[in-house]
Amino acid sequence: MAANLSKQEREQKISITANLYLKGHRQTDIANIIGVTQQQVSYYIKEIQKRWLEAQIKSFDQAKAVEIEKINHIESKAWEAFEKSKQKRIKDKSGEIHEYEDGGDAKFLQIALNCIDRRVKILGLDREKPTESGSNGSVVILPTNMRENPIQYSEAQLDELIKAAKIDGYEDAEIID
Repeated sequence: MAANLSKQEREQKISITANLYLKGHRQTDIANIIGVTQQQVSYYIKEIQKRWLEAQIKSFDQAKAVEIEKINHIESKAWEAFEKSKQKRIKDKSGEIHEYEDGGDAKFLQIALNCIDRRVKILGLDREKPTESGSNGSVVILPTNMRENPIQYSEAQLDELIKAAKIDGYEDAEIID
């Protein structure tokens, strides 16, 4: 039934489905209202959820990009101010101006460092990957909470971690006691 719809008609049905879905209508009721099967409504809802997720991801990535650009701008201004703070001028007794350079104002370096720190956090580069050496010299990657109390994990969970590590290229991954 839905296969014969034009793109515009299909989008209209998806839009109506989204509106009714958000209001808590059951799939069978939505199907009756828009004139399709319940299975088609289920498909529309999956499509709607996929679109919402993509929009959220895009929106989140855009928000991160905007914040990073603001941080880049502030960092750039901090470096400019630091360079300017290094340039000193003094006037001697005869009124002649002499320029020289000193170490600059450290507060501008602190601002630049804060910008770098914030950018690292936004990008997620500050997340640790704790490691330990296995018995054969291989690297074992453990989540931070697991390093504190590895006994709390079942054998199945540990096996899954090993499988994931091997998929990520750590062929010699092992559980160390």
